[in-house]
Amino acid sequence: MRDIRDLTLEDLKDIKEEASSYINKIAAGSGVANAIPLPGIGEGYDITMMISAMKTIARKYGLDDDQVNSYPEAIRVAIYEVAKETTTKLVGKKLTEAAVKAILKKMGTRFATKSVLRFVPIVGQIVSGAISAALMKAMLEDWNKDCYYTAKKVIQQLEKKKLHS
Repeated sequence: MRDIRDLTLEDLKDIKEEASSYINKIAAGSGVANAIPLPGIGEGYDITMMISAMKTIARKYGLDDDQVNSYPEAIRVAIYEVAKETTTKLVGKKLTEAAVKAILKKMGTRFATKSVLRFVPIVGQIVSGAISAALMKAMLEDWNKDCYYTAKKVIQQLEKKKLHS
């Protein structure tokens, strides 16, 4: 388990790349699960994997809710304040099914507007799987960026000794 107080800005770059590789694997799994022609399989996989993947990515940055709760108050407050500036606003918080469904709905609408329209005439499991994989990748990449941004800002504050660890 990584501690944000032990990370450097250089570490963050490595973590971001490592998380991106992990995201590609999760997105591929989402594509396969959503190509299976059984009702509910894809959505169930997506929600379960979103929660698991978001926790795994946050943990890499030292930003999982359990990690954040173990930090001194000044660091916790800094994390929550910086997280308010991010897309999801959930960094450092407990990830619930309801919160993930809200992200899926928000991102799904945004993604659908841009991408799904060009597939309207095409029906089939392959298209469904491809759309799902792209959507999962986009959502998790946003989460990765949010975690990176939050960790970077907090580390910079720690380096300037603005926070007491």
